[in-house]
Amino acid sequence: MSNVKPKPRTYNSFYAQVSKEAMHNKSIATLKALLLINAGAAVAILSFLSSLITKHNQSININCFIYILTSLVMFTSGVLSTAINYKFSELAQYYSSKKNDFKLAKKFPKAAIMDSKSRRYVKLYNFFTIISLITFILGIIYFILGIYQYLLLTINTTYYYTT
Repeated sequence: MSNVKPKPRTYNSFYAQVSKEAMHNKSIATLKALLLINAGAAVAILSFLSSLITKHNQSININCFIYILTSLVMFTSGVLSTAINYKFSELAQYYSSKKNDFKLAKKFPKAAIMDSKSRRYVKLYNFFTIISLITFILGIIYFILGIYQYLLLTINTTYYYTT
């Protein structure tokens, strides 16, 4: 018989890995939904603009054009923010899988066993996670501002073109 102890089962690490993958899949699905909403709204604004031009056969009022342009800029900024968010979340996931003692570093940040590379990975992970969260919130804010500008546009066009 050998004196080698059997390796303990690591159910916790397996479930942590599955949970991390599920969380990543959910975040990617959320980003896709935000991208689809912002891009769809931008296309809707462009189709509204074309129907407005063909319906009235005249130039658009400058106030209406400003609302259309502002709304379009807000929705495309939401698309850009979502794309930036995707890249930063991928970088955060890269650095979370790259570091050696990440679990121990998160539990004991001042532990002596962390080398400078692990500390750098923890800092980069935290930085990219915060930037990813900020860009996600910006994508939602841009969508809300774009909807607000669209509501102002519909109020403005009904005022100018019904008379």
